[in-house]
Amino acid sequence: MKILIVDDSARNREAAKTFFDTQNDVEVDFAITYEEAVAMMKQKVYAFGLFDLNFPDTTGGDPKPLGFKLAEEAHKQMMEWAVITAGKDHHGFSDTAFVCFCWNYYCGDKDPIEFDKVSETKMTELSKTSPKAWEKIFNAFLRMSGDHLAINVDSRERWFRQMGSMYDRGWPGEAF
Repeated sequence: MKILIVDDSARNREAAKTFFDTQNDVEVDFAITYEEAVAMMKQKVYAFGLFDLNFPDTTGGDPKPLGFKLAEEAHKQMMEWAVITAGKDHHGFSDTAFVCFCWNYYCGDKDPIEFDKVSETKMTELSKTSPKAWEKIFNAFLRMSGDHLAINVDSRERWFRQMGSMYDRGWPGEAF
């Protein structure tokens, strides 16, 4: 399974790497910028993407809220995704990792849904600098996606091999 993680924080990427290195059959690529992530998505079929909410558009740029813009690119390829952010919530946890919205195959042509509505996992109450936060997010995503994730990836990989480009279905609904 190939996963794309986009986060401009070196500490967050290191925590994610620490967790995913313990997972068999999981290959993770990391991107820091929007430009880098889009280029990677054109070269490889990812099972899903975990995107920070804010990151730079290009190297040396300032962070901007590009997570949902990148999610639109992922959605065009039928790539499942979650936008993950960290900040204080109304319970007072600082630097808490939580998922805002996600899209998976079951959403069909519907707009993205709130992660908490389809997952047993609420906010993790752990910082994204903790490998345990990435573990909880990953496991919740797998529970939500179910068996269809492998079927989706297999179908998109066949398309890529035969057509020489990524599948692009366009964005079915309103943009964020």
